[in-house]
Amino acid sequence: MTVAQFEDKYGAFYKTHTTSRGLKYRFLHVPAAAPHDTTLLWLHGFPSSIYEWRHQLDHFHAKGYGLVAPDMLGYGGTDKPTDAALYTHNAMARDVLDIIESLHPAKKPVAIAHDWGGALLGRIVDLYKDHFAAFAFFGVGYMPPNPAPFDLDAVLAYLKSTTGKEIFAYWDFMASDGADKVIEQNFESMLDLLHPADMPGVWGDVLMQRGQIEVFLTQHKRVPRATYITDEGFDAMRANLAGGLRAPLNWYAATVRGHNNADDLSLATQPPTTVAQPVFYAACQRDPVSSPAVGLPSLRALAADLTVAEFAAGHWVYLELPDALNAELDRWLESKVLTA
Repeated sequence: MTVAQFEDKYGAFYKTHTTSRGLKYRFLHVPAAAPHDTTLLWLHGFPSSIYEWRHQLDHFHAKGYGLVAPDMLGYGGTDKPTDAALYTHNAMARDVLDIIESLHPAKKPVAIAHDWGGALLGRIVDLYKDHFAAFAFFGVGYMPPNPAPFDLDAVLAYLKSTTGKEIFAYWDFMASDGADKVIEQNFESMLDLLHPADMPGVWGDVLMQRGQIEVFLTQHKRVPRATYITDEGFDAMRANLAGGLRAPLNWYAATVRGHNNADDLSLATQPPTTVAQPVFYAACQRDPVSSPAVGLPSLRALAADLTVAEFAAGHWVYLELPDALNAELDRWLESKVLTA
């Protein structure tokens, strides 16, 4: 489906809502048509868009599910504040609940997320789990609140000692001043880097070694791009970020600069979060930064009813294997949610 076709089909369903802290969000809202009246909430990550959910939105729209898909803070038609302190997980979780409550749903929705959307979904679970019927995490699992102040150097040292790689080394660049301009000036290289044909190799050599992402971009390096990124998809990614990268990069900056520390500490002093609702996890076996080995332990501690579906996919499973992912999510919804 091209961008034009997507807009023709869904353009009339866009809405806006100003949240309780005064930020305007744009979101897609398609009312449920099936008798079960179940709505699915889709939370994208970095640097994604509502359009990237097209395979999932089309599949579940055809089955009569309601759909709510926001442009996350910093993206698309949503406000793009440049202050990283506005991008805390607690505050954005409240934003999402404000959007849901503005729709006055008759039934609790199912929340589904990927990448940084998954980190935000974890905080939604911590704070507002009773407002949702079920939760689905793609790749990135549940991240419990951390009582210790965030220290990227300490995190990378720990990852190096336990996995042999500084898995989140690229966060150092993403949270740095001027990273937005470097990416914008080298966008083709950045898209190659985000979606390489050889994800384990390229991400291991570049994203997981401090300083290498800057070298890759400023030297205009290119690598073969994954086949699931068509020319149309590439153009859509460029258009989605036409407003610039400074705001989206604040999802990294908020964490690296410690803006989540106080909220994490407060939540960490409470009993660990557990949920009785069904939880789905898309375990992506070829994802170097969000491996099942990292994602599963916290999900098993969180969920009494956990369904794990394994995929021979990298980080972007919803684009790489959309039919397989949709089928597994469909089965889970029908067996665990619609029967509840």
